[in-house]
Amino acid sequence: MSTITEAEVRTALAGVEDPEVRRPITEVGMVKSISIADNNDVASRST
Repeated sequence: MSTITEAEVRTALAGVEDPEVRRPITEVGMVKSISIADNNDVASRST
């Protein structure tokens, strides 16, 4: 199993748009943190 990187998670989250401003949540500063466990479980914190 390959390890997931924060960059890969950010790339995936870039496909999620804020419905109010119609821009990716990564571009409008909504993603505050990303954690990746040893087993590749991902958790993100947003505003």
